Amino acid sequence: TYEVDLGGVACVMLDLPGLDGSRTASDAVMAELTDADMVIWVTRANRPARDVDRKAMADLRTFFADHPERREPPLIAVATCMDVLSEGWPYPEHLLPPEALSEISRTVASIGADIHAENPIPVVLTDPEWNVDAVRTTIEGALIDALMTQRNRVRTGVARTSLPREIFRAGRGFAKGISVFGSRPGRPDRSDDDEA
Repeated sequence: TYEVDLGGVACVMLDLPGLDGSRTASDAVMAELTDADMVIWVTRANRPARDVDRKAMADLRTFFADHPERREPPLIAVATCMDVLSEGWPYPEHLLPPEALSEISRTVASIGADIHAENPIPVVLTDPEWNVDAVRTTIEGALIDALMTQRNRVRTGVARTSLPREIFRAGRGFAKGISVFGSRPGRPDRSDDDEA
């Protein structure tokens, strides 16, 4: 877990282990997802096998369909590794040639259809990062829904995790999870970096 400030709201983000198709991993991930205020679903653009993602996403939606008293958390889909799809990356000034733009658009549409998620955000997380600010902006735009999800969970009496579980969660890698938002997660506006 790690703390970030998003749109002036203090948030705790949890980086979950990847899905490997095993029941143990799926159950552990599902327990966290059904207790989340917001879900950021990250998948690699260059990994064509998405059955595990599709099944987990279906299980998540089924859970909330079976529990109509619970509010489903906002879900933001992110597609990483866009740089491996296009020869010649990075492009000067991040101006994508038509071929690269077309390939990214096709891949994003395919991922969205495969995992049943609307408008996955394409990103590159390696240096130089590309389109990461779009993820932050989308998360900030979904914070109200996330807070409503949290309030719904409190109102319906769904218990939060126990202290030992929180301690275990806190022990996970900060460095691994922080890569989603770059090297400065506490800074809502990256334009200030130029002044440093």
